[in-house]
Amino acid sequence: MVVGWSWSPVRVTYGLGPWRREVLALEHLALPPTGLWLIGGPPGAGKTTLLRWLWQRLEAGGAGARMVSERFAFPPGARVGQVLGVNGAQAWPQGLPRSTITEDQPVKTLSRGQRQLLGLAALDGTPAVPWLLDEPLAGLDAVQAVAVARWLQQQAAARLIVAVSHALEPFTAAEATLLMLEAGGRAYEGLLAEWTPMVEPVASTVQA
Repeated sequence: MVVGWSWSPVRVTYGLGPWRREVLALEHLALPPTGLWLIGGPPGAGKTTLLRWLWQRLEAGGAGARMVSERFAFPPGARVGQVLGVNGAQAWPQGLPRSTITEDQPVKTLSRGQRQLLGLAALDGTPAVPWLLDEPLAGLDAVQAVAVARWLQQQAAARLIVAVSHALEPFTAAEATLLMLEAGGRAYEGLLAEWTPMVEPVASTVQA
């Protein structure tokens, strides 16, 4: 793998002052200059915290990363067309689901999934800098999720895209790398297509 950025070691903490605690420790972390890189894991594994850590490091290193999350703040009172124009996007990106969003629609009327779609669409006019995405498939139906996963894979040909996602199935057709976190560390890192989820055995009861 061609390395675009790397850090050794990685110590990710959460909280402030006496409540600060280490949530993730990795001996080494390397990111490619382009491609789709997914972060998965159970709740509390440190996925979003790692994403924010990466944003801070990439920004400090001059990479100019862009981050989109469910807390993405749109300008107060803005309409969809105004948000798209901020980064120079002239129209809705080809291949990205639009749902029922119109350019004159107030952003405050958008659903959770529509806000995620608009956040992604607003990135379309940005330079080829890393995108850091927190749950980009949140609030989308199955068809939309697959279409977004496909669109992200296309965009990853020109930039690095790091995405935290509980839903990995929509990405199975994409050539993506998966970092699976668990118990404060790395449970798996490699191609998504080669990852085998660990399934807990289910105890069966036999009735007489």
